[in-house]
Order: sequence, then C-alpha cells, then structure tokens
Amino acid sequence: MSIKIRCQRCRKKISIDEGFAGGMCRCPYCKAITKAPRSRGGLSRGARPERPERPDRPQTPRAAGTGEQPGPVESAGAVPLARPVRVQGIVALVLTGFLVLLMALGAILYLNRFYKSGGPGSAGGVSKGISTGGGPETMPDRVEKFTNKGFRIAGMSIKPPVVYVIDSSSGMHLLFDPAVAVVRLSIRTLSERENFNAIVVREEGFKTLAAGWVGGGSAGDDKMKDFSGSSLQAGAADLRTGLVGAIAMKPASIAVLSTRAVSDPEGIIRQARQGGVAIFFVLLGAETEADEVMKKIAVQTGGRCRRFSESDVLDWLANEPSLP
Repeated sequence: MSIKIRCQRCRKKISIDEGFAGGMCRCPYCKAITKAPRSRGGLSRGARPERPERPDRPQTPRAAGTGEQPGPVESAGAVPLARPVRVQGIVALVLTGFLVLLMALGAILYLNRFYKSGGPGSAGGVSKGISTGGGPETMPDRVEKFTNKGFRIAGMSIKPPVVYVIDSSSGMHLLFDPAVAVVRLSIRTLSERENFNAIVVREEGFKTLAAGWVGGGSAGDDKMKDFSGSSLQAGAADLRTGLVGAIAMKPASIAVLSTRAVSDPEGIIRQARQGGVAIFFVLLGAETEADEVMKKIAVQTGGRCRRFSESDVLDWLANEPSLP
C-alpha cells in the first residue's frame, strides 16, 4: 500500500509506501525533505523498521556536560525517495488539450460566420448601404440585385402569393418611379400561375391593383405598369394602413418599398404572425430609425430587410434593360 502526500516546498503530490508513514521522505521533484503523516490508525502494520547499527559507522561522542547522547543524524542517502504522482501531469495535459480544442472550435465558428458575411469591405458586390435583418451580408453583383437569377426582389427570395406595398409619400418623390421599376422586374420573375397584388399607399389611404390575385409574368407586369401610372405621390401617406390592408389579403409574403419607418411596429408584427405572413423590406435611402424598425419587423415575421442608397438604385436601373 502507498500513501499520497503533498510536498511542503513545491506542493506537488508525491507517493510513498505506507510503511514509512510518520517518517521523512525526499520529494522526487524539488529534492526537499518532507515529513510523511502517520496513518489514521496510528502506526501501520508495516511501520518503518529500525535500521541496524552499522559496525563501520563511528559512534557519535556523548555531548560534553550532559548525560544524554544526541540522536542519530541521517545522511541524505538514508531518507527514502518518494515517487511522483503522474496523474497530476495527465490531468494538466487533458485540461490543456481541452482548452486548445475549445479555442480551435471558436476560431472555426468565427471564420465560418465571417466568410458567410463577406467580411469587412469584401468584394463581390457588397454595397456600403446594404443592411439585413441579421447583419451585413454578401450581395450579388449590382446588375443581379433585382433580376430573376435565383431571387425575387432585391436579392431576396419571396414566396408567392406576394403583395407589393409601395410608399408614395413626398419623401419618395425621386424614388417612386425606381421603386415601381423594382416591383415590375420582380413581377416578371413570377410565372403566370404565381399570384401577386400591389398596393400604393396614398394620403387618403391606399389604392389596390385588383380586387383579387393577378398572375405574374409579362401580363402581370403590363397591369402593374398601367396601375402605377395613375398613382401620384402624396404629402403624408400612412404606410401602416397599407401594410394592414396587405396582411388582410392573406398572402405568403409582403414586399415593402419605402424610405421611412412604419408606425406601430408591434401591432404589425402581431397581425403578420397571426396571419403567417413574412414581411420583406427594400429600404431606399432610409434613415437609421427606419432601418432598425423595419429590421425588427422583418426578423420577427420571418422576412428580411435590405437597404440601398438612392445612388445604388439609380445606378443599377441605368444599367438594366429598359422595361416596356
């Protein structure tokens, strides 16, 4: 049997035979002499034996002036050498390996998220004015932002039937026509069997393209062209009213094109979630306040939010084939 003790100098764990309990031992690490405590039951059955007198060792003379003789002095070689307890090193190695593994895993997760987001200032079409509900992300090349190459509108895949809501307030006076062009190009990504409707929000309420659903494609685009031509910008259009009207149509998705935040976002979120409607936002030169409000609505309804500067939209339209 052996007992484990801790060196009084270096504090490392060492092991010694139980027979040496109550005696002295030498630490295998720092070489310091450490006292081994007695076993709980007093002297153990293997108590340390007395060393026989060596005939060749000179007797220590009796101390002068006393009737007692000093105890024997142990040489360095007479103190038993304890054994190192290897488990403490193994535990340290295991803990170190676990820490390194955690650090490596964290680095992999960070790099994965970093490259998915495109990284700061990355190439490949990242626009400085673009935001999403989950943070910045890589966008397609400029000429692909609103085309049908895997997307429905502004690089976002929306599920039909969809209702397009276009803000026509005075803040949109330079962006209303570009917003209509964005919607028309999105309609052309739909097939004739995929339905849509459109709402233009005006000062006196909102105007709807049709009483029911309209099929997509070029025929649907022709109807949208006629509808948007009769809509004029108003002074203080109520965007919330248009969103409530769009939710009431029970579409799968709503795409909103605006420059400002909608009022009562909590109410819009509640109604959209009750109807199972995902709301997507294309913010054109929006302010920070509008950006944050629309992101919140998009995230909590299962949609997405993207913001483009006015120059981004106008430059893109200048490079797109002209609509009929």
